[in-house]
Amino acid sequence: MMKNSQWLNGPVFLCKEESSGPAIIEASALRDSDPEVRKESRIYIAVAVQDSIESLIHHYSSWWKLKRAFAFMLRYKTFLQSNVCKQKTDGAHKSASPLTSTEDAVGKITTRELQRAEEEIVLQVQKATFPKVFEALSNISPGASERLMKKTIQKGGTSIFKLNPKLRSGLLSVGGRLESAPVDEDLKCPYVLPNDHHVTELIIQHNHRSMGHMGQESVLHL
Repeated sequence: MMKNSQWLNGPVFLCKEESSGPAIIEASALRDSDPEVRKESRIYIAVAVQDSIESLIHHYSSWWKLKRAFAFMLRYKTFLQSNVCKQKTDGAHKSASPLTSTEDAVGKITTRELQRAEEEIVLQVQKATFPKVFEALSNISPGASERLMKKTIQKGGTSIFKLNPKLRSGLLSVGGRLESAPVDEDLKCPYVLPNDHHVTELIIQHNHRSMGHMGQESVLHL
């Protein structure tokens, strides 16, 4: 390397005029079959469009926080609707900011708002999981026989047919012999939820923690 100046100074033609440089060799185009050619890699990306409500539900890992978020969302929805009605009543010239025209948009969440939020969450889950049942029950007249209701629901191909589902306050609830039990309405006709949904898991975890993580034996002794 010390005797060969090319290693330190580079090729000799770099120090001369451009015209005295070596002739440019035109290389032939490489073919795809050439072993030195690297194969092109292609990546395909599939974008899954998720419903905004479903995305909000899966964002929370706590049943309490999820209900609280829905409660604020429903409060804001009601607030905007009341503002629109007020603007229509007062006239188009009196336009106010929707965030500063009433005191109902501030303050702590009430028990009633949490209850409404819980019902809204259950409704969204049921509509996404059992759409055919909602359609079947909505098309049945109020005076229809129980046999006709069962037959109509069974045609929907739902897995909750054996629960004799019915609409109670717009939500799917368990029907059948429990309706004659001398207990509260919520105990007689509980809401129907899918066993593998995120909301169902949150409710189970919430009640498990509220019971102090007790096992089955401790619960039986209560």
